[in-house]
Amino acid sequence: MIRVLLVLSLLANAYLWYRLHAIEHAASLSTSSHNPSATQEFETTHHTDTTRLSKRLSQPTKQNSLKEQILTLYEQQQWPSLGPLITEYLAKQPRDWQVLFIEGQYLIHTQTSAVGIAYLYQLLNQVDDPAISNNISDYIDAHMQNLIRALLFNQDWYALSLLLEPLIQVDPLHRGFIETLATSYAEQNLPNAMFNTLGAVTQDDVIYQRVVERWRQRYGEATNNSKSSDALSSQNEQYASSIALMPNGNQWLTEIRLGGQTMTLLLDTGASTTAISQNAFATIPTSNKQFLGRIMVNTANGQSQGELYRLNGARFGQWTFAEMDIVVLNQAELANDFDGLLGMNLLNRFAWQFDATNGKLLLTARN
Repeated sequence: MIRVLLVLSLLANAYLWYRLHAIEHAASLSTSSHNPSATQEFETTHHTDTTRLSKRLSQPTKQNSLKEQILTLYEQQQWPSLGPLITEYLAKQPRDWQVLFIEGQYLIHTQTSAVGIAYLYQLLNQVDDPAISNNISDYIDAHMQNLIRALLFNQDWYALSLLLEPLIQVDPLHRGFIETLATSYAEQNLPNAMFNTLGAVTQDDVIYQRVVERWRQRYGEATNNSKSSDALSSQNEQYASSIALMPNGNQWLTEIRLGGQTMTLLLDTGASTTAISQNAFATIPTSNKQFLGRIMVNTANGQSQGELYRLNGARFGQWTFAEMDIVVLNQAELANDFDGLLGMNLLNRFAWQFDATNGKLLLTARN
């Protein structure tokens, strides 16, 4: 019996030795043949993932790319294309002051200067970046000075009042806004609006005295019986020159050279500022035009909105001018057989009279 047990023990030990040897051999084969390829595959996968991560880190994020597009379009002055990008970007980055500043300028170019400047005033109360704050203040001052100076020179009192009415609500103590808005009302003979605006200053203030005196001289009793203007003075007045007009139904057309281009304009005494179509405007070289603002204007067809530009050079008949302001109107607002409207900002430079019998415009330049 003991012999049998010894034999079984030897057989069991032999089997265990065989299994251990087989396992070691399999491990050896696995290390020599399978593992190197597995290690290479791991290293390749790891290298690929690392490369992809590196590329992702080195490439701009979607937000950065979007801002780059905004800045590029801003530099190119491509205002209509900016709106959707600004909206998308600010939805995720609502306190990016640089883009918010651009949005204010976008509103000036696509809505009106009044809307855009009011927006920038509100932005000034929120911005926490001194550099951006200074840029916004400088921009507001420069834009408003250029635009107000142009409207005053053009005597476009209606556009001036529409520009300043919302802005004086934002900055009610701005003395320049008070005087200019009150003056625009005085020139339109709107005394109630004029005195309401002057309510922000005392009656002994120089602004109050200057505006009220201007209104009284223009519309007071002392001048009611005088000639309304030297543009419609005595038939005996001798005019220095005349310009032939071309009939257009019941209206009249005339030629003028603006920004180096000859254009045909409809004589329109209801237009405060001379206006041209987008197509006509596109023919003027960029170097000959400067954007001043976007305003509301009056024409014979009613109220309209357009961009106000200053052009380098104008010639009307024998007279030449270094500068001339025009409003660019949508093409649909003008007929196809002329380029725009000859407005009062040009005619006010002359004593003029319309000779309907002979189809002529009689002119004498004002001193």
